[in-house]
Amino acid sequence: MQIDYRLLWDTSNPIHIVTYRKRIFDPAKNGDNPRELAKATGELFDFNQGYRLSGALSVYAQVNSNRNVADVDVCIDEDNFQEVVQLGIEKGYSFCRLAQRELRGGIRTCIFEEIPTEQFLKRKPSVRAVLLNRNVQDEYLPLDIVDVFVGYVDGWGWENTYDHRLSPIIPTTFPTETILEYEGGNVRTVSLEYMATVKAILIEDESIFGAGNKLDREKNEFDLENILRNLKADFSDKLKKVLQERHKRRTE
Repeated sequence: MQIDYRLLWDTSNPIHIVTYRKRIFDPAKNGDNPRELAKATGELFDFNQGYRLSGALSVYAQVNSNRNVADVDVCIDEDNFQEVVQLGIEKGYSFCRLAQRELRGGIRTCIFEEIPTEQFLKRKPSVRAVLLNRNVQDEYLPLDIVDVFVGYVDGWGWENTYDHRLSPIIPTTFPTETILEYEGGNVRTVSLEYMATVKAILIEDESIFGAGNKLDREKNEFDLENILRNLKADFSDKLKKVLQERHKRRTE
């Protein structure tokens, strides 16, 4: 893939080229204990309370399953964004936006542009943002590329992120977070209700999330089934109503 410098915010910003194989989901594949990975994430951020785990890690740190979790997603509260990101920077990470990517032959190539946090807050871009471990050159472990989402509550009382494809997500009248307790400190994570809604959105609006998300359909369906199994039976009906209300909100 040839770098298109027109896609950078500033050509003087450092860029990082990351290449890795697109992981094929295997529901039978076990990984390390997700609660231990959640703890390691807490240690990375000094158990700061300004962020929540999200994605698959948030699910399998809460339910009794050892499903392999290949990456780490965090949703950082908008007001705590710079503080939390700075903790990662001080531990050898760069904060970057995804400037360009390509998926070819099962190999994903990403060009990440290192950017200032204050510029990110000002632009509020609806693009992938990561904390990238500068000390890794070859094989990336889950904590080496941390996907960063910025969360806030809008005037209607709905959880949102800067990723406009997802927003709005769920009303704050629903449970939106859970606390995981460890000896070294507590880790906030989004609730199962929150992740059920996210997974349902990824399935329902599959086409707008790109080719990678289409490849993840089996994983998203598997996760949603697992989440709903661990919630009260009536949440499936509540979820349908949330999705209907969300669709109405997005078309207004």
